[in-house]
Amino acid sequence: MLLAARHLCERVEEVHARAILAGIGKSFFAARMAKLMLHAKGIEVPVMVETGLYDLQCDETADEFLLSHKNISLAGRLSHAEHILGTLTCGASNRCIGVVGCAQIDPNGNINSTRSSDGTLLVGSGGANDIASSADEVVVLTDSSRLVE
Repeated sequence: MLLAARHLCERVEEVHARAILAGIGKSFFAARMAKLMLHAKGIEVPVMVETGLYDLQCDETADEFLLSHKNISLAGRLSHAEHILGTLTCGASNRCIGVVGCAQIDPNGNINSTRSSDGTLLVGSGGANDIASSADEVVVLTDSSRLVE
């Protein structure tokens, strides 16, 4: 996660990103770490969640589960998916970096989060498709065993 957080920091600084749109799980953890690391450098960047949470608290007061009641109550703004994805993420000048996980990814960046090679149902795309379709840039987190041809 530290490597992912460092990469997010580099990307935020390089493209002057205005926000990080975090998926659930490891993606949220990496986004939280990046926000804290950037804050230490004097760079403020809000972390958003597509369900309508904007400027999530990422320090020790926050809960590790993205959609916890505590995180909802600590968010800087409560809105809805259309606002986060349609207004704050999309657009020519919004410069939002999305962070998602995946079940499998190929060398071309095609992400699989629906079925394994034997047809077993995985978790589905959930918000990953919304994030990947909306963000200006996307960072995908996965372990090396999930890299496929």
